[in-house]
Amino acid sequence: MDKYISISEAVTTYGKSISSIRRIVKELKETDLTQLEFTKLKNGTEKILISKHYLDRLFSNTKTTTSNSYSATTSNDLVTFLKEQLITKDKQIENLTQLLAMKEQQNQSLLELPKKKRWFWNR
Repeated sequence: MDKYISISEAVTTYGKSISSIRRIVKELKETDLTQLEFTKLKNGTEKILISKHYLDRLFSNTKTTTSNSYSATTSNDLVTFLKEQLITKDKQIENLTQLLAMKEQQNQSLLELPKKKRWFWNR
């Protein structure tokens, strides 16, 4: 069993995007080089291999099951929060509708005011 796998193998094995795996590699370059292995290819480029044990710990099944139960509780909280937001937005819309009606009444009353007759020398 291989200790290290390439970025493309990590993408297919763990079902993560290539940008996520590259981000992990970038973080490991800054913090823990022991989890990475660098090999030179024939064309002179460098191939980066990631510790399979590290990725297993990072993407373990126990973490996903706990996060699923956590997401269920947070989704209930989210639904409650969104319901409260809808109630608040409905009240705001009602207030704005009332303000708009008041403004339209003011505009209508301004239009209905009689115009003063002005003499041509007062212009």
